[in-house]
Amino acid sequence: MSDQPTVELSILILKYGLAGLFLFAGGAKLLGAKPLRDLFDGLELPGATMYAVGAAEVAGAAGLLWGPTILWAAAGLSMLMLGAIGSQVRAGRSVMQTLPPVVVFAATSYLIFLLWRVV
Repeated sequence: MSDQPTVELSILILKYGLAGLFLFAGGAKLLGAKPLRDLFDGLELPGATMYAVGAAEVAGAAGLLWGPTILWAAAGLSMLMLGAIGSQVRAGRSVMQTLPPVVVFAATSYLIFLLWRVV
């Protein structure tokens, strides 16, 4: 029995779930939400970085929803999460504070793995 329907369903769930997450998070950054400004200040990153990351997240979310770019979008968002993890570690954040980008990195990486199985 083929596991192809399960793989396709997993891809759909990850694709739409991650797109929603990144659209929400990126939109909040682009709108300059105070908690996110405080977070970027605490990470000692320039203010414009928050807007650049927000734009990358929104673009990545759009890329996840457009078939030809899903793999590239997932790869870009995965690298973005590596940067988030590095920023958290560099700032001396606790494991619990660093966990969200680690979980999202794992999800984007798993999506890449599933997409390679389908190709």
